[in-house]
Parts: sequence; structure tokens; C-alpha cells
Amino acid sequence: NSIIRVSVQFITMNIEALKKSIRELGYELMLAESSGAYCEDFVEKRKLHDTLLEKLYRLEKRVF
Repeated sequence: NSIIRVSVQFITMNIEALKKSIRELGYELMLAESSGAYCEDFVEKRKLHDTLLEKLYRLEKRVF
């Protein structure tokens, strides 16, 4: 029981950290897009954002 509880807590913490990273990266990308001032690594950041979203959806068992 305690192992399952710890595992669920870890997954929940992992999901929350992932959501935070996605929000921060998404905000940065939105600012770049809306201002037209794209950063040098914009494409890589966009790919990372998409990859993190897919990972989150898999963890939450969403269909995308």
C-alpha cells in the first residue's frame, strides 16, 4: 500500500513539474510569436514543447 501511495505521489509530482515546464515554454513561445521576435532556437523550443505535451497526454492517458 505505501509503495503504491509513494508511486502515485511521484507520478503526480512529475505531472505537475511537466505542466509547469510546458506552461513556461508555451508562454515564452507565445511572446516570441506575438512580437515577431523569434529567438535563435525557436524551432527547437517548439519541438520540445510538442514533445512535452505528448508526454503529458500519455501520462494522463489522454487521446491526441
